[in-house]
Amino acid sequence: MGFALRVMWRGAARLNLQNMTKLDRTKIARRATGKTALVTGGASGIGRATVERLAYEGANVVIADLQTALANELRAELKAQGFDGISVSTCDVSDEQQVIAAVETATRAYGGLDILVNVAGVSSPSRQSATDMDLQAFKRVMAVNLQGTFLCIQHSLPIMISRQFGRIVNVTSTAALMTSNRTTPAYSSSKAAIAGLTRQLVYGYSRFGITSNSVCPGHIKTPLSLRLGKESLQARERTIPMGRIGEPEDVAAAIAFLSSDEASFITGQMLVIDGGQTSVINYGERDA
Repeated sequence: MGFALRVMWRGAARLNLQNMTKLDRTKIARRATGKTALVTGGASGIGRATVERLAYEGANVVIADLQTALANELRAELKAQGFDGISVSTCDVSDEQQVIAAVETATRAYGGLDILVNVAGVSSPSRQSATDMDLQAFKRVMAVNLQGTFLCIQHSLPIMISRQFGRIVNVTSTAALMTSNRTTPAYSSSKAAIAGLTRQLVYGYSRFGITSNSVCPGHIKTPLSLRLGKESLQARERTIPMGRIGEPEDVAAAIAFLSSDEASFITGQMLVIDGGQTSVINYGERDA
């Protein structure tokens, strides 16, 4: 990763914490007190905002991410604010042994695991059709997005079953619901498959007090989306009825709710967070 891109990732990651610190923490319910969460992809973007939100709600949090330096920066920033229950596990979610190590970090440091949030994901160059996409690129996206989600679920479930409690929240995408010339067969397929996996868990594990839901973000200000440039972001903004690109904190708030006791009777659902984009037929113009 080049120097300029590293700087952009770091700047975007820091922006999330600055946004969160603007919130009045006294108004954030401490719904996760006593709980332990594992957040994959937790060093930047939606994952970082989720780590912050769950920490503010009282959870111990393991940040599982390949971006170890960014994860440690977040850990240090949260600790400086008084949040001591933050750990980091270097993790490529497509690698089963690294997933096992991340789960063990949670159990070793905090005695268990209550909340699993699967955010980690990758894409491939846009505008690739099924006829010109490289098979290895397709497999890589599937390995991280789908296989990684599955491995984290598979190794977290036994702990949740033993505790008779669990919250699994998977991050999919509106690419699972609709398509464009900017999505790819690999990314769209992987996100649709995650939605199916989320629902499949309901039958086997609800009786153990485990819920399984997904959030489906639309256009969100993440390090990946910032690479599109101002003009592209403005074009996307015009397709959103609410008139803005979403913030990572918008998604994190929904994840925190689905991770809470308040969502105990909600399972097998996909919550779309897109400012109304998928609810309308848009021709590129928005009413003033």
